Amino acid sequence: MGNFNPHLALRRVLKPDNRGGQGSYETFDTIENIRWQTRGAPPSPYEESVADVLQQAYGAGASSLAELANAFTKAGLVHPDRKSWTEETVGDELRRLGA
Repeated sequence: MGNFNPHLALRRVLKPDNRGGQGSYETFDTIENIRWQTRGAPPSPYEESVADVLQQAYGAGASSLAELANAFTKAGLVHPDRKSWTEETVGDELRRLGA
């Protein structure tokens, strides 16, 4: 068995809906639900680096986006758009990655 669930639909940006959960979930009768796997693809080297830095930062007591931005910068993690790490860019990137 691989390290991701190939049956999941590709992630897409959803429009907000006033009916809770509409368009937010897989249709379970159309996919094979591998209970312990929810990734649609293996993590990229960049995503693994983000996870490593987050684990180290939280382990060291980080509790704000400013502290995470500092940790990303110190670790030499390069933003996908080559932007500086700030509270805003960290928040945006974590949302984009679904964290």
